Amino acid sequence: MISYKDLSDNLFWDVNPSGLDFEKNARQIIERVITRGSLEDWYTIRDYYGVEKIKEEVIKIRSLDPMSISFWSLMFKVPEEKFKSYDLMLNNPDYKIWYWNYFTPKEAS
Repeated sequence: MISYKDLSDNLFWDVNPSGLDFEKNARQIIERVITRGSLEDWYTIRDYYGVEKIKEEVIKIRSLDPMSISFWSLMFKVPEEKFKSYDLMLNNPDYKIWYWNYFTPKEAS
């Protein structure tokens, strides 16, 4: 059986990790691992959930940045258009995702 103690301490700094249910909170746990986790965290969730379950949940995440969408699209062999985050960004120009801006101000303009 898996527990939050099997994952990095920094992943659930804003919630009580002992209250996490690995089935009910699968998307939240997967999102934290793929956006903030270590390679060991990835192996842990991969062994627990399996790649297909992770793929299903990653596609539904609403807050992936463009670089993450591209990465997971390649990893899972799923078109970017299938990702909920991609759809939200494309159809709503005012939609903001809080992520690190990978461009310098000169490149962004």
